Amino acid sequence: MSSGSEKPPGANPWSTWKPQLVPAAAPSAPPAAASRPVSPFGSTLRAVPPKATPTEGVAWRGNTGSSPGLRINVGIGELQVARGSGEIVTHGLGSCIAVLLWDSNLRVAGMLHLMLPDSNVDRGRATKQPALFADLGVPLLFDAFERQGGRLSGVRVSLFGGASIPGAPTLFDIGKRNLLAVRKVLWAKRLAVASEDVGGSVSRTVRLVIETGATALL
Repeated sequence: MSSGSEKPPGANPWSTWKPQLVPAAAPSAPPAAASRPVSPFGSTLRAVPPKATPTEGVAWRGNTGSSPGLRINVGIGELQVARGSGEIVTHGLGSCIAVLLWDSNLRVAGMLHLMLPDSNVDRGRATKQPALFADLGVPLLFDAFERQGGRLSGVRVSLFGGASIPGAPTLFDIGKRNLLAVRKVLWAKRLAVASEDVGGSVSRTVRLVIETGATALL
């Protein structure tokens, strides 16, 4: 699908595109297709209903739902931002990193599940799914978080994952490289990490409670 506007050869699509969140519709009234914004990369950004399964090729997906008991799943290369009540969950973090944000005043929560440190290794894939990479996904998470009313000043940041793959050469320790890439973006924003559970060689499943900001390893 085209974005509706042609860009001159060599133009940088990141210079003009900003991700947009679509308010979640009530269960009985899913959002109309005409209301879904389209990115210049051909992916329709969609509000995700509770317990929705990941959709391949979607750059990232936002959910503004506040229903009691709402459970939002975050797949690899996806991010979610929500406010109100419920929880955000991501599964099977190995060398991947989950970046969690929480605004205690406005009860806004966000989570990103990234897989690789640097988008330059695969520009084609980065165009289709930027949240897969630390250097693109973390800034996208910040932007979506602020669009939902969250404030980066005083935000609580938590990190999970970054495990080493048993038997992999140290030079290719993707978990460690992912962690360093995330810290680099956080340092640039002068954001400190409030809590983390990283490294080692274990898989992690993480839950973030939207209303309280409580985190748990499942």
